[in-house]
Amino acid sequence: MRKIRFFAVLATIIFILIGIFIGNEEKARAADGDVDIPQISLKRINDGTGVKISINPTMGAEYYYVYMTNRKNIYSKYLYNNGEELELIAIIDKNGTKKRTYTIKGLPKGTYSFRIDAYGYEYKVPYGNTGWSYTNRNRVSSIEKSIKIKAGKKKQTKENKYNFRNVKVGDIIKFGHYEQDDDMNNGKEEIEWIVLSKDKEKIFVMSKYVLDIIPYNNEITPITWEKCSLRKWLNKDFINSAFSKKERSMIRKVKNINIDNPETGTDGGKNTKDKVFLLSFEDMQKKEYGFNKTGEWDIYRRSAPTPYAIAQGYYISPTIGADQMVYYSTDDGRYTCWWWLRTIGYIETNACEVGENGGIDTYGSTVFCKHGVRPALYIYIE
Repeated sequence: MRKIRFFAVLATIIFILIGIFIGNEEKARAADGDVDIPQISLKRINDGTGVKISINPTMGAEYYYVYMTNRKNIYSKYLYNNGEELELIAIIDKNGTKKRTYTIKGLPKGTYSFRIDAYGYEYKVPYGNTGWSYTNRNRVSSIEKSIKIKAGKKKQTKENKYNFRNVKVGDIIKFGHYEQDDDMNNGKEEIEWIVLSKDKEKIFVMSKYVLDIIPYNNEITPITWEKCSLRKWLNKDFINSAFSKKERSMIRKVKNINIDNPETGTDGGKNTKDKVFLLSFEDMQKKEYGFNKTGEWDIYRRSAPTPYAIAQGYYISPTIGADQMVYYSTDDGRYTCWWWLRTIGYIETNACEVGENGGIDTYGSTVFCKHGVRPALYIYIE
């Protein structure tokens, strides 16, 4: 009995000494900025459409950066350089010496790669002979690991029978399906469209909400609507994803006039024939579409992103007013976002857009920025 107690006490002392040793080692690492290589593991979750990243305790780590990429897959459109490089998707600002996890859900089918960068604690480095010093951090990267994601279970949708003969300008119609609630397991949701105009043969519509967040072009270069990657995405990936074969047959290809920038005369490029496209600067000032004739604030030009669009990288931020932070909203109370027009901006590497307040920005943003997409199209009346 005495031997058992002796060994129990001895084991307790050993554990305490190990704890003190590890604690002292960790303090020494923190002082020198040393960080171990983080070890990660990947696991499929959420019916196979998500990933759980587990990070083992990493000596000397204060916090982590999580990077992801998806090469040669449609999800690349949300990533820099067409998915060829890792992109920062999250920061885990907790004690890195303990096990941490991060999950990402609702991924389309494909192969995804992840890497974790562990950052050490701040430490001081001598600076010359002045006695001054500055703080620094060491960063250590994990090995890049990949995992395959399968397609989630999709809710079967019935083929709709459309009759748009009785719709009026200003009505909201439903046509096609696209992911909107950011839940890949319940199928795509019906797309709502605002009817901008109508004649005996067709109706002209624009999506009520911002459906996705995509760059105007995948790289920073002088570009026009004719050549930009967003036009290609709309008329290939989007149209095939959002509409059935029957619905695609109802969409009319039209000739679009691509005007020069109204303020600087920046070349708008050649006219194009499109089935799906973005509205132009001129369209945004047409009273018959419901907009005011100036580029000033207009609640009818405002649009809110869907939960799916927000998940693709749009951060709804306030506008700094004279004495307060202002969030703009639609007439139904949803916070708004910036969305692209097809007209080229102040310079050839910019594209025009509509702001959160509904005003038209003719200077525009760099084409590589991630902004909202509100598709427009003509539908034949059956």
